[in-house]
Amino acid sequence: MNYEKEYQYFYNRYYSKSEKLIKQLLITEKIKGRNVDIVYNKLGHYLTTEFPTKILATTNPKLKDLLQLFEKRFKYYEVNEISSIFTYEIKTSFNKIEVSELPVGYTIRKLLIEIAILNILDEISRLLLVNRSLFNRFYQLDDFTDFEIKDYKGLSVEDTSIYRVLNEKLYPDSYTNTDYEDFDFEEPEKANEKGYSLPVVIALLNEIGFFELEKIKNLSPTSLAKIIAIIQLKDPNNKTTNRAISGNIRVLNPDNKEDGFKYTSHKHAEKVKAVLNEIKQGNQ
Repeated sequence: MNYEKEYQYFYNRYYSKSEKLIKQLLITEKIKGRNVDIVYNKLGHYLTTEFPTKILATTNPKLKDLLQLFEKRFKYYEVNEISSIFTYEIKTSFNKIEVSELPVGYTIRKLLIEIAILNILDEISRLLLVNRSLFNRFYQLDDFTDFEIKDYKGLSVEDTSIYRVLNEKLYPDSYTNTDYEDFDFEEPEKANEKGYSLPVVIALLNEIGFFELEKIKNLSPTSLAKIIAIIQLKDPNNKTTNRAISGNIRVLNPDNKEDGFKYTSHKHAEKVKAVLNEIKQGNQ
């Protein structure tokens, strides 16, 4: 058996089914007029307590041991973790279990499927929490046409196209200048008499470790942008300003795909070091 291929097949299959199930649950609860917080509590309880009890690998002691073994796959192997842990560890241990100690008709393939389902539940629970603001908009608008539960791979959910579309429908008055937002080339904003632009300010905050503060790291990108807007005496509810702030923060990460020509904070590292040096010497 190709364990990796089988795992991915069942993971994709049941992920799609779970996504559809959750979508239908949200639609049903919306028809009832149920409060969104009540719906999330109900959904969270279902995912974390009720559904897993139907999976035998979480209740049978012998299978629980194999489940824990699978969770250590990254510790044991550097590549092909799923195939390797099943081939060299789980299969051997599974074959040593007495038939009487297993559920009737239980096979190693069944174990593989149950592990895939458990991982799906963990991932969906995580994404429902991380992307809750997006799901709230689906629910508030009663618009589930493009409903999805997806990992946006480092991109803030507020910056995804699907969030923007829904948010504009929900708050149309906040998007009166939407047509111009994608062309908001940075103005030479004067933060003080020396004329430090927004990119320089962001670079300076990065240099002094501002973004590494625990309280800052726990903020959403939107909240962080609003705080910096306030610091710069800007309107914290101005979408264009906040987009420019967020873009200049993200571009500091070399792995981010933000537009490095439009947002230039990453180009000012040497300049802010010089500014800080002048401050230390008492020349600022």
